[in-house]
Amino acid sequence: MANFSKASTGADVVKAFSQNVSGKTIVITGASVKGIGAQTVMDLAKGGPAQILLLARTAAKVQPVIDEIAKISSSTKTSFIPVSLDDVDSVRTAAAEISKQLTNGKIDILINNAGTMGLPFTKTSLGIEAQFATNHIGHFVLTQKLMPLLKAAGKDSRVINITSDGYSICPFRPDNVNFDDGKSYDPMSGYGQSKTANILFTKGLAKRGVMSFAVHPGVIFGTSLIESLDMSLFSTMDEVTKRNTGRGFVMGEPVSIEQGAATTIRAALDPELVGNSGSYMAECQVADVQDYAKDDDMVEKLWSLSEKLVGEKFEI
Repeated sequence: MANFSKASTGADVVKAFSQNVSGKTIVITGASVKGIGAQTVMDLAKGGPAQILLLARTAAKVQPVIDEIAKISSSTKTSFIPVSLDDVDSVRTAAAEISKQLTNGKIDILINNAGTMGLPFTKTSLGIEAQFATNHIGHFVLTQKLMPLLKAAGKDSRVINITSDGYSICPFRPDNVNFDDGKSYDPMSGYGQSKTANILFTKGLAKRGVMSFAVHPGVIFGTSLIESLDMSLFSTMDEVTKRNTGRGFVMGEPVSIEQGAATTIRAALDPELVGNSGSYMAECQVADVQDYAKDDDMVEKLWSLSEKLVGEKFEI
């Protein structure tokens, strides 16, 4: 088995498992240029997948990624599908379009990569706090709608949910997901709750027989997500984390975007991880999480609340 570490790059992992990429169909959200999603699919393209479907808000920000994939693997069919993850109707429309555009009627790898961070308090049309809606609920609905296509690929299909060590800022709050309608809200607590939800959702999928992993790519500066962030929020993270959990926040050492893609790609490809479905991964390894992010009661509360918020059951 290849020995991967924090220093590994996405290209390193694809080289080790290229046979597990060739001919596969990959769907990814958050594929805009200058993002970890873009780096991930450009690395995966080196293995010659059959098809990559890239979801994002804006076509212009995805076209450079499509152009680069064409240079790397001219045989790979790529396409852009618009989606706004904070709008469940948009997500449902995107899922229907994915189904239409698939060339082989199946999805081998779904990477729920898109995310937002540090937003002021706003609510979606369904009345859901925007970071929770974008980072979790949108992906919950997308995965639900695509599940028949994932099942069509067989037991080796995988769902990768991109989370963050920022989950340690705030637990999932099943009885107060909207922070007293914003009265007790702060941007980093909202972010932390959504990232905890990504981990709990992963465990819920694994519990229901879907191979799934929650991935922390690492601390990556220079991405469009970080460039759009109010950097003063970083100075509040320790205080906010202590208020929410009683612990301080420990930020890891930064990694390059090429290294950040490695953990996602290992989670998507490595056959030796099959027995670790439902796990959290960081620095290219399976890692542990705080108790509240692996509590089975919270796994089920999140699943039930998510179904209630979108008005639709997710049964596998």
